[in-house]
Amino acid sequence: MDEFKRRNYEKEHSAGSFPRFEPLSVADAAALRAAVAVRMGNSPNEEGLKLVQEIVQEAEPVPQVSASESSFNLLALTEALGLDVPDDVFVNWRHFDDVDRLAVTDLTAHFSDIWYPASDDIEIIHPAVHWVIVVSHEGHVSYLRFDGWRSAPVDVRRKLDY
Repeated sequence: MDEFKRRNYEKEHSAGSFPRFEPLSVADAAALRAAVAVRMGNSPNEEGLKLVQEIVQEAEPVPQVSASESSFNLLALTEALGLDVPDDVFVNWRHFDDVDRLAVTDLTAHFSDIWYPASDDIEIIHPAVHWVIVVSHEGHVSYLRFDGWRSAPVDVRRKLDY
């Protein structure tokens, strides 16, 4: 996670501290990349940039939901999509060479302090690689399920009460 995000948070929120996060080691980030690659049917040695491009290409768009909207709620989105919600998730900032672990409740509560529109393309990854949620720098949201079952299109806005 970029240091300037923590500084900006502290300027805007004088009380409290930036949400706890844990940067993954190079070895752990590589293991996560390999696990995602295998789930996608690729070699565990798949190069990070190529893997991210494939995730973005294969992910199913979530219509009428934008991470840029102040009402965006990651936890409600995962529930509306029928995805299991873990305690922690991984956030991939680049090509699986900069990955952080965060509590899903912290990521949800402080999403606008962590994801910056116009600059951040991120993948939010279930720790057991059951799913990936892709958030583009434009706020477009899409997702992949790795359980071999693709759900029928869902009217997520109705489920989220937008």
